[in-house]
Amino acid sequence: MSRACTRGLPFRFWPESDRALWDTLTQSGDLFDMSGPLSGMRPASLEKLRTGYGFFLGFVQTTMPDLLSRPPRDRVTEPVLRAWLASLEGLAPVTVAGYFSALTTIMTTAYADTDWSSLKRARARLHRRAKRAGGSRSKTHLPSAGEVVAFGRDLLRGSEDMADARKSAEAFRDGLMILVFIHHPMRIRNFAALDLGRTLIHHRDGFEMVFSADETKQKRWVSWRVAEAIAPPLRHYLDVVRPTFPGHDRPALWLRHSHGPWTVPGLRRHLARLCATRFEGRITPHNFRDIAATSVALSETVDARVIRPLMTHSSPLTAERHYNQADQLSSARTFHAILEKMR
Repeated sequence: MSRACTRGLPFRFWPESDRALWDTLTQSGDLFDMSGPLSGMRPASLEKLRTGYGFFLGFVQTTMPDLLSRPPRDRVTEPVLRAWLASLEGLAPVTVAGYFSALTTIMTTAYADTDWSSLKRARARLHRRAKRAGGSRSKTHLPSAGEVVAFGRDLLRGSEDMADARKSAEAFRDGLMILVFIHHPMRIRNFAALDLGRTLIHHRDGFEMVFSADETKQKRWVSWRVAEAIAPPLRHYLDVVRPTFPGHDRPALWLRHSHGPWTVPGLRRHLARLCATRFEGRITPHNFRDIAATSVALSETVDARVIRPLMTHSSPLTAERHYNQADQLSSARTFHAILEKMR
């Protein structure tokens, strides 16, 4: 199947019927106007729905363009869905499940009077498949927090020996990214939203990262004191390295030499590619949270509830899952050894 079949269709190119459907589902009303059934979702969640549905439309446009003239509901048939899923082979199961779930949510919400039981069953199977694929990867395949810290510091040191000023700046920035992320395992959207003077504040005695309730998944105000170990390289980045990047007058902490400001998907891909240069397998930004939680849980008999505020989890169940996984790992990888490597 052509790679083009896995490209999403931007919203501005959606058929008029699909754009009208989306507007109806997401419109915000007031005391007198009806709100759409999806209007209460977070912007990030709506963007995921729109992206997933856009991938379905992109497939239809590439392989069955005549279907775009039909009502949205009429395109969602078993033969079309089977062909679409076949075109997504090679993508991570969790990605495929996410795209399919977006289509299912939109169809079942927009056409609630239609029997979508087969669509829902397929969605459930894809989610189970994604869960099995994620669960089959033992946590021993992930590097320890100490190994990630060592990787970040190696990038910082390596940048000093580079003759090319541009590559040196990028290497230092990348090393700092790794260090900030492993010391403060925030969600990627918050990591991308680090802005000078707003979410990253420089005090006389150090740095602080602050996110309002509107900026966090759990709708809670969050604040971290930047670890002392990474304060010196952060100062060097702000004073010496960051000013060499285009757009350094912008508030964004993370800059690059081309393609404009970082987007969340772009930053996610960049960090994954960066980790692939050092570690086996695919290490995603979310894995940094797994690594940090596991490292805390490995610290002798630390209560799993300690992980909850670190990860900003709203429920201790997720944290306890990390603790249970860590308990099965080799006792040789202790938290004290990890701290020693972080120095």
